[in-house]
Amino acid sequence: RELSFDVYDTSSNMELPPWTNSFSDVWEPIEDQDTPFLWNIPQGGANTILNTWSSCLGLVLASSKGAQTTNITLEVQTNIASNIGYLHTPRYVNVNTQNEYWIHQCKQRGLLESGLADVFESEHLTVAANNLFTPTNKARGVVMIRHPVKRVIDYYYYMKDIASAASESSSFEAFVESNQMVDNYVVRLLNGITDANIKITDSHTEVAKEVLRRKFVVSIFEWFDVGMVRLEKYFGWWDKFDVMRNLTVNNCHYSVIESADHYKNAHEVENGDKVFITVMNRNWADMSLYQYAKVLFAEQTKLI
Repeated sequence: RELSFDVYDTSSNMELPPWTNSFSDVWEPIEDQDTPFLWNIPQGGANTILNTWSSCLGLVLASSKGAQTTNITLEVQTNIASNIGYLHTPRYVNVNTQNEYWIHQCKQRGLLESGLADVFESEHLTVAANNLFTPTNKARGVVMIRHPVKRVIDYYYYMKDIASAASESSSFEAFVESNQMVDNYVVRLLNGITDANIKITDSHTEVAKEVLRRKFVVSIFEWFDVGMVRLEKYFGWWDKFDVMRNLTVNNCHYSVIESADHYKNAHEVENGDKVFITVMNRNWADMSLYQYAKVLFAEQTKLI
């Protein structure tokens, strides 16, 4: 796949999955009714982005960190426990986006129409797309993409930490050989595939690349700082909050990112190890998408 570095490619010849109809194309001017949406790929850095936006920019979130409450009246709540010396006390709308049930609750309670949230976030891409947004009130998609093998390593150890004692005996080697590890997770979600038994093909990979190109501004986990700059510039927040020159805001960014609990700091698997190669081979489509995302990151400089 070749990309032009003169002007951003705005072609739209490939048919995309239906869920993308509620997402704006990245090159379209941002409208007042558009809502920033951060797709949270597990162990992919999205939580650090959210913490930065809430603690340093004071943005109100509708996210998986929100309250699961029977109170149907929408309101903005503060999370004092999350304020550990940063610039702002995190604020959340009293809804939750962590699963399908609560996303439906967001829709029934009129979250989008309320205008209370500055940013929506969810791991459940297609469910959120089909329930939180409409063709006239669209999402502005952003996502952080991480090296698939390193993300799987972190995911395994994260799940191991929170798993029951009965499942803790499973080794990483056994995990990557089993169906517990859903192969090509990112490509599957971008195609709207939720059945883990469906075999991913080259066609699925090409569709996933096209969805990223048209519907998401991408950042790269391994280039975290510059990725944050990209996302904040896209939404106009970099200038609005004077992130570069306001040392208080700038230092807050640094502190949140540096304090992030990324399991990569504790668990390393060498590139040449057999298990590393196994994960890479099983996630061949996500590897292809990751390499494309790095090229796309450079291409999307034209959008800023």
